[in-house]
This record gives sequence, structure tokens and C-alpha cells, in this order.
Amino acid sequence: MKVAITSRTQGFEYSIELEAHDAPGGVRKPENPAASGATLVGNRWQVQLPDSFHGLHPDLHAAAILYVLLPFVGRRLELPFSVSRGFADAIEARWRISLVRVDDAIAMRAAPSNPRPCLLYSGGADSVAISMLVPPDAVLLFLDRIARTDIAPQDPEARIDLREQRRVCDHARALGRDVLEVRDDHEALVRPYPCWHSEMSALPALYLADSLGLQVLDSGDVLCGACFGGYHDGTRQEWRFMSLDWAISLVTRWQAGDRLPDELPVQYALPMAAGLRRMASGLGLSQVATSAIVSRSAMRGRAFSCYRKTDEPYCLRCDKCFMKLLLAHVVEGQEVSAELFESFLRQPHLASIFARPVFDWHHIWVYLFQKMRCEHPFAKRMRDQAQRAPDLSLLDRWYPKAEPLIPEAYRSSCKQEIARYVPTMSPEDVALLERLQVPAMR
Repeated sequence: MKVAITSRTQGFEYSIELEAHDAPGGVRKPENPAASGATLVGNRWQVQLPDSFHGLHPDLHAAAILYVLLPFVGRRLELPFSVSRGFADAIEARWRISLVRVDDAIAMRAAPSNPRPCLLYSGGADSVAISMLVPPDAVLLFLDRIARTDIAPQDPEARIDLREQRRVCDHARALGRDVLEVRDDHEALVRPYPCWHSEMSALPALYLADSLGLQVLDSGDVLCGACFGGYHDGTRQEWRFMSLDWAISLVTRWQAGDRLPDELPVQYALPMAAGLRRMASGLGLSQVATSAIVSRSAMRGRAFSCYRKTDEPYCLRCDKCFMKLLLAHVVEGQEVSAELFESFLRQPHLASIFARPVFDWHHIWVYLFQKMRCEHPFAKRMRDQAQRAPDLSLLDRWYPKAEPLIPEAYRSSCKQEIARYVPTMSPEDVALLERLQVPAMR
């Protein structure tokens, strides 16, 4: 694949030319969920950068381009600039992609002398919660979408303009936080449109790492996705805890110049190839705990996780709003009215979640049915079943074995902030979590 680049004021425009071994339907199984099932149909996209941008190392630029194009690139990638030998070798070894232009005189990116903390920020409950835990001088990096009105979305209800998320950024700024936005339209390259935008959250950090002096990218990743999984493929008969030990070992032991582990997801591996490290201060927190943190913070009622069109905090039509709204009721001790619960069940795609014995985000739903006060007949029936499952109260606590994934520079202060909002799991809690199997609901 060939990529041409035009530099614009505070940004870039890219165009691509496919070669024989590239494939619009995907050369390799996408590691990035954003590209799962996507077909490459476009050949141009653009990136708009904030005023603080003043250039970037070629390895960072190449990593940002690869982050977008990786599923579709065949055997080679020809960029209009050269990269370091170390970066090229890492990409070749990990993905079997040859970078055409390599300059042995280019050194790999060196770590800044006084790196600034940063958080990949979406405006959703998880990243808002984690923003309460990282240092006040951490820069919050938000990937905004350049809405393409010339492309019909596959789902007419899909949120294209991220204006509500921008409002969350404004609320954070009002609290004194430094929030920077990078805007792009890479999703215009593929169909269906739009893709799962949040999976591309590392792009702002790749573009701004040199301008801001970044070395460690703190993500909005939390325990639920890492240790239980979220949306399931229908093959799982139970919901089981999956150990974090492998991730902790891979992420914390890796050093610049090491081969990128095959097991490491692209969201971690590509920044590492360019000399950055991705960590996850929130990986010891479930969505129950992050909901509690938001509820107890100055950002209460400000987080926005919905991906459908709405001018309200909750669209009341999608599974995210259903789950997040019920979590807010539970952590704030509020009863869920039967009318509110019924309004969700009237949405066919939401009711279908409960038609299977194993739900999407199964552990969260079982927790909700255990804890939720609601007199709706279906909720009461689910409560009776959920009470026969292991007690999931421990999901409102911090899992201390995730501590190594908090950046070392502010690990101590982050732990203190966590303790301000939620309790820490006891050794008994940890043992229960690590052998936890959440049964199917019949």
C-alpha cells in the first residue's frame, strides 16, 4: 500500500493507493475491534491537530497511519518519509509488513526527560472516573470525529456528531483540566460507517507525544473487558474471570527494542513499537466501581456513554444507556421504577439481550439484578435467579493485583485517590473474584 501525505495548517491529509497484496476486505484478522467486519472503500482521510502540535517523530507518524490501515495492508507499506530501523524491524517481526523507506541514521524515539502524564479520554463513565484518579496535570486526550454528512450511516440512529462528548470535555476544562482534542475522519475509509470510534483512542497520543512530552499512555481500560469480556459471540455457556497476570507480565517487562509480543493487542503493541508504553490505571476497577467514582465526584451526571442520537444524558434506547442508568441508580441507592424498566424492555434489541442465557456484559447484569430495587415483574424474576449466583458485591471495589498497570510515576497518588472513592478488595474478595464463574440465567 502506498500513502501520500499533504501537510495542512495544524493537520494532515492522507490518500492511499492499493497494491496487489492489499485487500479491502482485510488481509489479516483485525486485532482492532473497530475494523471487525469492515470493508475498505475510501482512499482519503484527514487529521486536524490542536495549536499545541509542533511536529512528531517519523516512527510516531508511521504508527498513527498503521493504526488506521493495519487490517488492510498486505506485505508492504510505502510512506513518503523514512522511519527508524528499529521501528521497521518491530513492524516486520510483529505483522510481516515491510516498511519501504528506512533510514539507519534515524534513531528511535527517545523518552522525554520529564514526561507528562496523559489519559486517553472518551467522555464515557470509565474514562471520566479514571480522570479523577490521575494527577491534576495529566492532559486528557480526546479523539473527536469529523462528521461526514455525505456518508449514510448503516444505523440511522447512530451518533455521528460527538457534541455531547465535547460538552464533557468542556466540563472537565471548567474543573481546571487540560483537555486537547484531535479530530479526524478515518472512519470514512470503511463501511459500515461509523466504526467503533473509541477503539482508536490512542491516535491523539501518537500525534501529540512529542509536542507534549508523553511517554506513558494511560487508557480508559477497565476490569470488565479485560477479565470478563463484554459482547459475547454466543458460544460461552458461563461467564468466567480471566487472569490479568499475562497482561501485567507483557506490559511491565517489555523494554524499548524488545520484540512485540504476539499476544499483545494492537492498541498496546503499535504505541510500543514507536517507543511509547500503554498502561491502565483503571484496570482494577469494574464498571460498577467507575460508576460509583463518577457519582461521588465533581463530574457526577456529566459522563456520556451513549452512541445513539440524543440531546439527553441517556437516550433510553441503547444497551449502554440501559446498563449505565441502572448502575447510577444502584450506586446512588435509588429505586428503579417499573415504568423506567419497562420502557427499556419495549426496545426489541434490548429485550433480546435477555433472551439468551448468557447476556452481553453478563456479570454486570447479574450484579444489577442482585442489587437493583425494582418492582417490575421481569426484574423480580431475574433477581430471584441472580441471588443463586455468587454474590457480586465485590465489583464495587478495587482489585489490588492490577496495581502494576498503574504508571509508576503516580502509582502512589493514584492508589490514594482510588481509596477516596471506593474500597479495596480484601484477600477473600480477591480469591472469590479469581475463581468466579457467573452462571447462565434461565
